[in-house]
Amino acid sequence: MKTEQALREFIDSRISANLSPATIEWYEDRLLRFAKSCSNLPHRPEPIEGFLATVHGSPETRFDVYRALKTFFRFMSSRHKIPNPMDAICM
Repeated sequence: MKTEQALREFIDSRISANLSPATIEWYEDRLLRFAKSCSNLPHRPEPIEGFLATVHGSPETRFDVYRALKTFFRFMSSRHKIPNPMDAICM
């Protein structure tokens, strides 16, 4: 599955869950960079760790991106019954 397609599905689910526009924007801001970095949705932790290593800013910034990815992959794993590569990544 293409990461941008998966991201759109995730964002649509957040909108349908009636999350605030600010929360939707928070997810988009943190996940769009990931979608551009990994064109296909990774099934292993290494590409995700490689992306996280490129996130600049404070440790809080990197942790924010990590949290967004964790929620995104939990959703994808539940929705599509695929392994969750975030389970192997600790921060």
